[in-house]
Amino acid sequence: MYSGPLPHPNVLKAYKEIYPDSVKIIFEEYQKETNHRREMENKEAEINKEFVKESLKAEQRGYTYGLIIGIVALIVALKT
Repeated sequence: MYSGPLPHPNVLKAYKEIYPDSVKIIFEEYQKETNHRREMENKEAEINKEFVKESLKAEQRGYTYGLIIGIVALIVALKT
């Protein structure tokens, strides 16, 4: 059983008999779709990378605020 992103070679031959430029069109469309998919995957990876960076910044801010609150609480507790 044939499996692949493009039609079986025998099917391509049949298309070519019906419409001579069909194989070229199929390959061009496949190439366009492949390029588009890769572009979208790259954009998604870039968005994920930016999301991770921003998440780490937010996490660091949370640690900093927690430290400040802890120090203030200790100072207040020691003064009372």
